Amino acid sequence: MDRGKESGPPHGRGIGHGSGHKNKSHRNGPKADHPWEVMIDVYLNAVTVDGTPDFDIQTCLPTDWPLGDQNPIVHFYNDGRNGFRVTFRLFDNTGSAKPYIFLKDATDALWSVAGSDCPTEKCGDVFSGPTRVDDTTLSAMNMNHDVLGPFQYALRVSKDGTQKDVVTLDPGGNNMNGNYSFQ
Repeated sequence: MDRGKESGPPHGRGIGHGSGHKNKSHRNGPKADHPWEVMIDVYLNAVTVDGTPDFDIQTCLPTDWPLGDQNPIVHFYNDGRNGFRVTFRLFDNTGSAKPYIFLKDATDALWSVAGSDCPTEKCGDVFSGPTRVDDTTLSAMNMNHDVLGPFQYALRVSKDGTQKDVVTLDPGGNNMNGNYSFQ
């Protein structure tokens, strides 16, 4: 050990001081079958008479709220992992006697499409294999390689989990890079 400085840690680095580069490969790093596990918390604050939702999202992923657009854009930068396993958690803050829940058919609860137009019918261009974990939790894969660049997705909820009186929450996303495996 190099203890060149009396008052400092070995090699001049203290605990919590790492080095790195966003595209640096690591021999023993993430494997192809280990996607990032991320949560996106969705807060439904209100629903107007015409069905327009007021909602917020919180996530560890970088998120932008473009000026003039009420819907957030989540940036998916996988840093070498094989995509993302995304878990959406719904929190109903509307004060409704019967809370909103994800539609019971997971493929109806999550639609996704490449580009800047919101999906208007069942599709899974970006998020695949959606699974309804419970009434307020939905999980899906974003491989982050089939669709690069902007995409739109729709989280669909109702008070009974059926197609009756569906409210559509439509944030956007941006797949920043494709996946790649380490050698």
